[in-house]
Parts: sequence; structure tokens; C-alpha cells
Amino acid sequence: EARWWRKKLGGGLRQAGYLAAPGILALTEMTERLQEDHARARMLAEGLRKLGLHVEPVETNIVLVRTESAGLTAEQFL
Repeated sequence: EARWWRKKLGGGLRQAGYLAAPGILALTEMTERLQEDHARARMLAEGLRKLGLHVEPVETNIVLVRTESAGLTAEQFL
């Protein structure tokens, strides 16, 4: 069961450095831009709320939208 969870959570990736590198760069060299990204995410979320979509509270630069509240699938929302 532990092996299954490890694979499920991404532990099966052999060379995951290429995925981690952009995050490390953002946290070490682009901190000013992160603040800008967070602000833009909040603005996007507010605009989506005004359109009647259910948007989860924004804490970072990630915006989570419940597309079914608009009668759309995630594919249609794109």
C-alpha cells in the first residue's frame, strides 16, 4: 500500500529535477514577481466571481474554479 501511495503522489518519477527547477528559481530569484503573480491571481479570481463562477479563496498564484457552477466541464472552460 505504501508503494501505491508513493507512486500516486509522484514518487515514481525518476528524474524530477526538471519539474523542481522552475519552482526553485522562482523562490530564490524571482520573489518580486511572485508578489505580482499573487496580485494578478486575486484580480482574475475576482473577475471570475463577477461572472458568476465559484472560485476558491486565493492564497497564492493559483486560481481554482468550480466550472460545474457555470454548467461547464473543465474542457469547455478552457
